[in-house]
Amino acid sequence: MKINPSKFQTYWIHSIFITSPLFFRTGDEGISALDIIFGAYFFGSLAIWFFWKVFVKKEKIIRNIADFFIILFPILSIGTMILSLINEVSFLNIIREYILFSFLLYYFPIRENLQSKDAIIKLAITFSISVIVNDIAQFYDYYHEFTRGVRYAYQIMTGQRINQTIFTFSILAGILALLYPQKLLSKVWLIFVVGITAMSLITTSSRTFWIIVLLGILIYLVVLPKKQKINLMISTFLSTMLIGIVIILFFQDKAQIVFKAIQIRLESTTEGKKDISVTNRFVEYDAVINKIKENPLGGNGFSKQFVYYNSILQYSLHSIYTHNGYLFFTYRYGIPLALIYFFPIFYLFGKSIFLYIRIHDLFYKFVVLGGFTGLILLIISSVTSAQFMNRDGIFVLAISFALVEVADYYRDEQNENKLVQKWQ
Repeated sequence: MKINPSKFQTYWIHSIFITSPLFFRTGDEGISALDIIFGAYFFGSLAIWFFWKVFVKKEKIIRNIADFFIILFPILSIGTMILSLINEVSFLNIIREYILFSFLLYYFPIRENLQSKDAIIKLAITFSISVIVNDIAQFYDYYHEFTRGVRYAYQIMTGQRINQTIFTFSILAGILALLYPQKLLSKVWLIFVVGITAMSLITTSSRTFWIIVLLGILIYLVVLPKKQKINLMISTFLSTMLIGIVIILFFQDKAQIVFKAIQIRLESTTEGKKDISVTNRFVEYDAVINKIKENPLGGNGFSKQFVYYNSILQYSLHSIYTHNGYLFFTYRYGIPLALIYFFPIFYLFGKSIFLYIRIHDLFYKFVVLGGFTGLILLIISSVTSAQFMNRDGIFVLAISFALVEVADYYRDEQNENKLVQKWQ
């Protein structure tokens, strides 16, 4: 059933998108004033939306099995909150984490806002502006570190490792949008957004996400029509040239160090278990798996520490973070709740493949491919980091869910129209 959102709801969702960079870049440690402000606005307004839709307008929110599990997870995870209190975790930290995962529920109003091509394009424009704001903040942080004095490539390789998911999704979605027929001015803007955001991703020194971008481009080369493949190669070349020019202009005499750092990071990807950081991850995984075995059903709760030996620092660490999204969720929530959370991800991932094959309209093929891109990005990146708990990761997940479902609505609408025409 197609629902036309009110103007107020449309403005609200656009405001969430445009202010999202501030939300993504706050609250790394402790609870700040900005955390409280965003908690009140982002999640207070979301709670009001649900109350209005469910209890006042009495509209149906759950439309498929994925929706059911998305709603079920925050309800059942109240039990995890209680377990966390028993484990003497700070009440404010518990609320903070619970609210963070509830951000996925933005999928529902975003889905409702994308009911037409015009609405999708307008929200995409707002999203691209927010991405540029995020890029500027990333450059500022990176330049601040850079001015402290960088002489060697290894000093650059640490990077500012935040928002890799939103950067990667923006690059791949931007490349996809570039391939859709549109005005020259729009293409110039998209090339600018993709090029600048690619620079932001480079400054994170996150090789996993660099590889995912390359993998995404490879997937596009395989699945897209011939004309779009040619445009993809041209767009990729232009964006790469822009990245090189920006590095030279931005870093000037230190540009060679940046290029060397990129080369070193990419070369280290092929080392596998010879890379000490990879070896260290496996030690961490073993410690987490042992903890999961101790509490397989209920999990260990929020912010519950585990101990493992860090071979880089050469001493034992007490940590609450796991460099694997699947183990992270299972450790905190237990196997049943983790499966409830992961089911919609893989269900809609499979659905996106089915829809891409069945839909013939180029615009909506690109829409569902955008949803597929976001999902495969998170599925892969969560093997080496807990992207399902990061603010930008949850935001990309909500957008990806919405894109897949919007494409599904279009297909249902087309099937209904064909059925009506058949009986006329």
